[in-house]
Amino acid sequence: MKEMVTVIVPCYNKEEYIDECLTSIEKQTYENYEVIVVDNESTDNSRNIAEAYCIKNSWKFSTAKNLYEHSWKEPVTKAMDMMDAESKWFTILAVDDFIDPDYLSNVMLLISKSAKKGIKAIQTVPRNVGLKIQQEPEGMRYEQNLLSYKKALLEKCVVYTPTVFWSSELISDGFMDSNPEKYFGADDYFMYCAQADKGLLIYSFPKRIGYNYRWNEKQCTWGMIKDYQGIDKVIQDEWREKWQL
Repeated sequence: MKEMVTVIVPCYNKEEYIDECLTSIEKQTYENYEVIVVDNESTDNSRNIAEAYCIKNSWKFSTAKNLYEHSWKEPVTKAMDMMDAESKWFTILAVDDFIDPDYLSNVMLLISKSAKKGIKAIQTVPRNVGLKIQQEPEGMRYEQNLLSYKKALLEKCVVYTPTVFWSSELISDGFMDSNPEKYFGADDYFMYCAQADKGLLIYSFPKRIGYNYRWNEKQCTWGMIKDYQGIDKVIQDEWREKWQL
């Protein structure tokens, strides 16, 4: 039997996109996955839409307090606590994004072929949706070794968070801890540096295999850039000093 995968969907105020996101999960060809949707105190109709999909598909649904601005730490943490004990891998699908029908199958095939490499986390290239001009993602271009990865992280965040598949064992081992109280919605960037400090390299697969990343004015990323200018540099300086790179 194929390994179980958990798809975590943190939900917050994206009523105009949520149908496409959740419908894309329904269409997956992979045979062994669970879905956990956690609403982060949406003020639009997102929660009602999400809950209806969960009832229809027997998916798991819950809510989480909205404590950290521009961060999805609260719903993701809640979902991790709800994961099936049999789940071997998990991924986070942003509620304003969507995935092709073979996306889970493609990634899990890639993981199975890479099993001998001992990979615990892997990311792929997203297809940008919503941009007037298609741009090739630049961030994930680093050599597949820890030193190259660390150096890249000191320049910018080189991880496309929603495309990452994580080994579930990383949760209990403390690799998914971050600090949203200090780093706000950039806490995932801090987390990647902390993971690298523990020796975890996020393997980078340089091709598109089914993730569609939607650019829109409500993105948390844009809110972070506007409200917390310079937070990336704070993270970079902190780890540059520690790593002496």
